[in-house]
Amino acid sequence: MKYILLMIFMAITCSCLGQDQEEKNVTIYTLEDEVFFGKLLSISSDSLVIDHQEFGILRVARSDIKTLYDGKRQTQSTNALSEPYYVPTGIANGEGNHYYRNYALFGNNFSYGVNDHMDISFGFETASLLLNNSSFSLPITQLGIRFSGSIAENFHLGFSTRALFNADGGVVLVSVPFTVGGKRTNFTFAPTAALLIGEDDRDFTALFNASIALSRKLRLITDGLYTEGILLGTTMLEITTNSRPVICLGIIYTNGFNLLPNASITIPFGKKAK
Repeated sequence: MKYILLMIFMAITCSCLGQDQEEKNVTIYTLEDEVFFGKLLSISSDSLVIDHQEFGILRVARSDIKTLYDGKRQTQSTNALSEPYYVPTGIANGEGNHYYRNYALFGNNFSYGVNDHMDISFGFETASLLLNNSSFSLPITQLGIRFSGSIAENFHLGFSTRALFNADGGVVLVSVPFTVGGKRTNFTFAPTAALLIGEDDRDFTALFNASIALSRKLRLITDGLYTEGILLGTTMLEITTNSRPVICLGIIYTNGFNLLPNASITIPFGKKAK
């Protein structure tokens, strides 16, 4: 009888362990500051397999995992901003993740994560008000909206429109950014059409961004624009401070070897930044 009871106890124990394993949900934080939540399916010596709500069956290498938690954890990362500088990417801000960004003292922009797939932005420059002494000129204002989402684990697609205008006219930039990689290290190519407001003229250009994570707080980013044989780019070192602001320092350059210093500061705010 004791052998029968032992076999029954072992069978019940194995069944319970199997149910716990099947129902266990985990949150994975990667070295790239990506966050994956899903049902844990299996663990091996080199990887974890989860059932992700958006990506389906997802295998994550153990060497890429920074932290593993039981249950669901809310991401609080603010140093992987969806637009490292200006070029739109296929990665969304995320709901409640907002930030203010200053470009080279005179440019100002506010970006808001409406939900996990839509961002809106508003900005203006002050150079025309401060530096134009001859006559009064309204500042150039920017309005933007972007829809984006993940097609696969490391492939993201977006649709972005930006209108830049003042009293003298304006232009609408329509971009389709393709982004390959994670949130910290990625490459974006964004074919863009420039449409003059109130006119039939249009132009096509290529925007691109490359971001390389050097450490958790340092990242090298490059924005570029190429049209009609002209290249305009900026390469900057992104520094995430302990007090949340993100500082970028670097240079602006052209294919004519013209160089200028460049800097920006980004201040995240909103519920995800808290």
